[in-house]
Amino acid sequence: MNTELTAKTTINDIEPKLDKNQNLYFKLLVKWNENTQTFYAFSHNLSAETLQTLKETPEQFINQLVLITYEKLENKDENGTFFKVKQIQLITAVYLFKKISQ
Repeated sequence: MNTELTAKTTINDIEPKLDKNQNLYFKLLVKWNENTQTFYAFSHNLSAETLQTLKETPEQFINQLVLITYEKLENKDENGTFFKVKQIQLITAVYLFKKISQ
């Protein structure tokens, strides 16, 4: 069973790509502690809002504080870990205020 996780982080780069079946996905370079980690956002697995932003204005997510909802999976060859994005949300002052006041 896969568990959804969240991370408050910064995205350094977003690169759109096509898989072998010509399906759109995005390779995200994410600041992870003091390192950079690669996350993958597959168009068929994203929330509609996240997909629209990644397609139309991905620069909105670059170098901004974001909340990423993702799954941590083992690679098929069992060598390492794979991070599959489900949703990306900008963390704004309003968002932070709502979380603090809950």
